[in-house]
Amino acid sequence: MISSGNCVIDGSRETIMAALQEADRFAKETGLTDKQALQFRLLAEELLGVVNGVAKVRDGSFVMESEDGEYRLRLSARTFPLGEVAERKLLDASTSGENDLHQGVVGKLRM
Repeated sequence: MISSGNCVIDGSRETIMAALQEADRFAKETGLTDKQALQFRLLAEELLGVVNGVAKVRDGSFVMESEDGEYRLRLSARTFPLGEVAERKLLDASTSGENDLHQGVVGKLRM
C-alpha cells in the first residue's frame, strides 16, 4: 500500500490548499495519468469542500492511499456542532435524502 503524508485540516484555507497540493503530489507519485490525476484532485476538492464548507472542521487529518489500483481518500475530522441547516445540506447530498449508512455522500463521509 502507498500512503500519502498526513495532512492536518483545521478549516483554514491554508491547510486545504496544502492537502490539495499533497493530492497532486500523490497522484504523480502513484503514476496516475494527467486525466486521472485531475479527476483525483477534483474528488479531493469535493470531499474537503463539502466537509469544511458545511460542517466547519475544527481539527482533522486527510490521508490518501493506493493499493492494487484502488484509491482511498480518508478524512477524519472533529467539527463544530452542526446546525439544522448544515445537517439538511449534508442529507440533501445523499441519494435518498436520508442518513443511510455507507450510501450517498454522507454515508461515505461517515464511513
